[in-house]
Amino acid sequence: MTDTPITPAIQTQESLPPIHSTAVIFNITEGTPEHLIHTPGDHHGHRERETIRLHNEALAKRVQRLRTDKGREISLRLPSGSPALRPGDVIAVTDTSFITIETTTTRVIVVRPSCIRQMGEAAHALGNRHRQVQFFDDSTQFGAQFGQVVFLTPYDHTVTDHLESLHVDYTIEDVELDTPFRHAEHQH
Repeated sequence: MTDTPITPAIQTQESLPPIHSTAVIFNITEGTPEHLIHTPGDHHGHRERETIRLHNEALAKRVQRLRTDKGREISLRLPSGSPALRPGDVIAVTDTSFITIETTTTRVIVVRPSCIRQMGEAAHALGNRHRQVQFFDDSTQFGAQFGQVVFLTPYDHTVTDHLESLHVDYTIEDVELDTPFRHAEHQH
């Protein structure tokens, strides 16, 4: 891939060419292929890392126009059926840089039902509102007790009001999630 100069919409120290990406090349959290990080022909030089910070919802979008922390414009068009982006995904490598995905924090409600009845009532209420949820067990960062299930839903004050009326324990937290919230397919 060669760099072609353009005038970026955000001024940077040097002009950075736009990039068109159609695939996730690899994920740096799973190990980095050295030949992709080192610059060609120079074993002492390294490619510069550029980062794109995405909100949770954007991880699931296949087609989007993005901008790196260095001001480079990225046109992302992943094939239909591609998995969601994840933190650490490298979506482009040029002669001088590689571009990775990171996530921003998302404000969520962490719901901690104390018994199966509360779990059922809270899940039923959220389902009726077509709320997106992610479930976690006691092996996660969300402080579930042994055998307890917690679930997250994007913050909405009407949900917290309803959880209070059900006497269900919850907290509001800003977290970085590796997987996007998704709507479940359903029919009425």
